[in-house]
Amino acid sequence: MDVRIIKSEIVRIQVTKLLAVPVAPAYLIDAELVRKYNVSTVQRIVVGGGVFGKESAKRMQETWPNASIRTGMIEDSTRSTVL
Repeated sequence: MDVRIIKSEIVRIQVTKLLAVPVAPAYLIDAELVRKYNVSTVQRIVVGGGVFGKESAKRMQETWPNASIRTGMIEDSTRSTVL
């Protein structure tokens, strides 16, 4: 997975919400890459479909300070995205 491509696409299409499985945020928790790209359009990140630990959520929030981080099972993720 090339995180630079993902982040450049986030910038290019001005993504406001990300819905991801717990493995994906591990690639997105990289402060250097976030500083390199203007990802301030991302307002909400929803991680569902499995366990996403408190430490990972904390690191995610530190890396993406403008985004609201939501976690939960996939059944709840769609509802959380709308809310």
